[in-house]
Amino acid sequence: MGKKNKYFEILYYQDNELHKVTAAFTQKEEIIQHYQKSHAIIIKITELQKTTHHDKANFLLLYPYKHLNLNEWILFFYKFSLMLDSGIPLYTLLQNISHTHQSRTKIIATDILNALEQGKSLAHGFEKYRQEIGDLGIALIEVGEKSGHLSSLLMLLVKHLKRKQENYKKIKNSLIYPSFLIFAMILALGIIIGFLLPKFKELFESFNKELPLITKFLFQLENIFSVYALYLCALLFLLYIIYILYFKNHKSFRMFIDKTLLKIPIVCTVLNTNYLYFYFSTIQILFQSGFPLDATLKLSSKSISNYFLRDTLYQILIHINQGCSLYESMKKINIFDHTILELIKTGELSGELEKIMSVITIIYEEESKQQETRITALIEPTITAIMAFFVLILALGIFMPLWDLNSGYVF
Repeated sequence: MGKKNKYFEILYYQDNELHKVTAAFTQKEEIIQHYQKSHAIIIKITELQKTTHHDKANFLLLYPYKHLNLNEWILFFYKFSLMLDSGIPLYTLLQNISHTHQSRTKIIATDILNALEQGKSLAHGFEKYRQEIGDLGIALIEVGEKSGHLSSLLMLLVKHLKRKQENYKKIKNSLIYPSFLIFAMILALGIIIGFLLPKFKELFESFNKELPLITKFLFQLENIFSVYALYLCALLFLLYIIYILYFKNHKSFRMFIDKTLLKIPIVCTVLNTNYLYFYFSTIQILFQSGFPLDATLKLSSKSISNYFLRDTLYQILIHINQGCSLYESMKKINIFDHTILELIKTGELSGELEKIMSVITIIYEEESKQQETRITALIEPTITAIMAFFVLILALGIFMPLWDLNSGYVF
């Protein structure tokens, strides 16, 4: 029976460059013989403690993977980058993470270790988590691994994920308050119509008098509500389930929803600005990483979660491949204002596109902040006015029959 392979991290010098690899050999002497044949100078050999596939299989069965949220991924890659910077070998680093108490990060580290032991790349190890870290995340890891600048590119990935998180928060903060006010208004009206109006209906029917039109309208509304309320709730719940299932699994349906969202007044302004801020910030990061223009535009468009806008932005790359300049391509899709287009044109002519992308990112970031402030200031009085109108209708519907009874006049 042959000797069992051990895992070693080998630091060696060849072709005027320093290399670091993880490989399986039976003993150190075999490593020395192997690298002497290729005229490499071995600097250091470190034997690594290997986690067995049996242990990994048991661990993965005991702790099924649950998705990491953005905060957890940011922390994961931040620690990953810092440990690489401190000189900890990649294999040892992943082993350290796989021995932490956090089961979800243990599973990720174990998966990646498994991929490395099978001779696959680090980017391939992260492939399983593409949906969580995005195409951009996989691309940055792959380029960092090949170029030897993995630590710095992971920091750029951390920056990208932080911007993504900030963007979600901006959209959420812009829309959550008005949504809450609308929900509160509907709930209040539902309680009044469902529980308060029936009491007044019994009272007014005892008057044996002709009721005002506005009161009749309210009582008719109460009749509809009492008969169809449960059916309406069931219908809304069913529509919600259909929406969730189709939104995730049917691109055409999601395209329709995303396109509709970008046509709703006020909402479209907030979404467009925040999506374009994220788009240009992604371009900026990819330029800093040394990506070519075509790969940059492709990955940046894929980073947009709105399918309709994603496809629209992807048209830029198609126009460029047809021979148009970046300025002409962006102008053709008709979603950028004149100022942004002129900045792109200037960047192309001066050869300072990376700098210009940074300026555009700042512009969209400031615009999104101002829009958030304006919308918050506009929505609150608008919702208050709508609520006041409904309260007025309710008040008139209830008090007019009472005035009629006291005065002896029919309104």
